[in-house]
Amino acid sequence: MNIKIQATLIFILLNTCTPSNNEQKEVVISEKKATTAPEKIKPIWGHRFKITGDFDGDGQQETLTEFYYSHRDQKETNKYFKGIEDVWVLYDSAEVRKCQSFLLCSNSKLDTIPVSGILGPIWLKNEGDLDGDGGDEVSYVASSPQQSSINFCRLLSYKKNQWKELYTFEIREWQIPPLPQAGKTYGLMGSDGLYETDDDDGLNQELVKAFNAFPGFVTKMKDGKVKIYTFTEMAEDTVVVLDLKNMGRPKF
Repeated sequence: MNIKIQATLIFILLNTCTPSNNEQKEVVISEKKATTAPEKIKPIWGHRFKITGDFDGDGQQETLTEFYYSHRDQKETNKYFKGIEDVWVLYDSAEVRKCQSFLLCSNSKLDTIPVSGILGPIWLKNEGDLDGDGGDEVSYVASSPQQSSINFCRLLSYKKNQWKELYTFEIREWQIPPLPQAGKTYGLMGSDGLYETDDDDGLNQELVKAFNAFPGFVTKMKDGKVKIYTFTEMAEDTVVVLDLKNMGRPKF
């Protein structure tokens, strides 16, 4: 790994804004693929989430696994391309390949969860049984295409044989540690580039540790009562107390 990539990721871990790369390469979008110089293009697989839990409350453990699938190629595919610096081009490439991100459950009786955002989730967590009904809830944040740090965390629960969205709240993408292997970099004003690490690279191992240590945005107080760490129009870094059994207006 070169020094420039190492420095960029170290800045990310410190939640600072990474300088943009001024040496943008010309990118050509064709009907088949997005590419810079063909000899320099390298597909980057990217991180895949996998979480376990008892999501339907039957006492058995299930696994939710992230898939990133190309309908054009009819197979699991890479999220990123080395050599593409522009985030918008990256999304264009995914659209050309007709990519879709979803969470597939090991229990076929549970519906697949489609993930909004063409590059899949940048955060996924089993939040445990928040409402006391025996089933574990799930939170996720999708990769957002807009040039902004504003995003939303969605809290899901499996109720009456289907996944339901309990609550959605605003967050900032720079709050989430960078994904292992590859991803978009985030500054205060949004995404400003792409990065890649090697699986056996020491820096990637540090990314894994930082990501696994991040507690997320939801904390259980007691059955049915949770704290949500969010941003609101009233104030930043707002803590919302949410009553999941009586989903009325949240208390600030």
